Amino acid sequence: QALNAPISHVTQATFPLPTLHAELRRLSHELHFGHGFFVLRGLRVDAYTRQENIIIYTGLSAHIASQRGRQDHRDPSDSTGKTPADVVLTHIKDLSHLAAMDGKIGSPAYTTDKQVFHTDSGDIVSLFALETAVDGGASKLASTWRVYNELAAQRPDLIHTLSQPWDMEVFEKDAKQKFTPRPLMFHHPATDTTPERVSLQYGRRYFVGFGQLPRNPDIPPITEAQAEALDALHFLGEKYCVNTHFAKGDIQYVNNLALFHARDGFLDGEDKRRHLLRFWLRDPEHAWKTPEAIQWRWDQIYGGVTPEKELFPLEPFVR
Repeated sequence: QALNAPISHVTQATFPLPTLHAELRRLSHELHFGHGFFVLRGLRVDAYTRQENIIIYTGLSAHIASQRGRQDHRDPSDSTGKTPADVVLTHIKDLSHLAAMDGKIGSPAYTTDKQVFHTDSGDIVSLFALETAVDGGASKLASTWRVYNELAAQRPDLIHTLSQPWDMEVFEKDAKQKFTPRPLMFHHPATDTTPERVSLQYGRRYFVGFGQLPRNPDIPPITEAQAEALDALHFLGEKYCVNTHFAKGDIQYVNNLALFHARDGFLDGEDKRRHLLRFWLRDPEHAWKTPEAIQWRWDQIYGGVTPEKELFPLEPFVR
């Protein structure tokens, strides 16, 4: 704010943290080579304005992962949807009361519903709790490696199924094709500097639809083996997950390639409504190699994002 510059100009250089920088870089290393998640706790949300909280969140995140990913490519303040923008910050909040006015909700993230296990897009998913629910809303994190090892021991056929191409629906409104074939599970061979790894990239709604947005009937239905594999991922995620409960002011960072996640349903009150901010981040220094089959999606998220076009909406909007 002192520089009188837009939030998009927040970087490690413009938001210096001389006493915290080394620790935040260590935590980024932990994200990529260790447990795969951590939580910063203790930010006094109520002491700052909405804009100030976003600046703080952006500044801290810049020291952990310098690249901010594009979550939408249209300015939500333009009702025609014709103004291009790199929307790098989104609000995760129950918006079902707005859906009738602004369109259908395409994800349970914007309702109070339970979210089954899935991944987001991008390397790192970060969430900042501006407010918590009256009840519920626990965040669940599960290790892809742990689930892979269980499947390898009990159901190796499902690993084969997950590693084969699936017809995944594309929800982009101006997409040239309705679906794209790709695997859900990826093997990362060991290198001189990195260990062997396994990652997941999937969401159940891409195969079975959600709410008022059913799966496109032009896309071939999933097979019985694929349905069983989806169920196995969810039930093993539930079996081995760690439950984390957001406190107001918490910032969670999760390696979206090493872990997959879910959320319990929740109950809001009149004056206490769960409200999270979300970044999709990438740290070029420590980033995992992106699987070739999803490189196009990573290019959509991180390619060509510029400070001039970055947008940090202050209020939620229906996506």
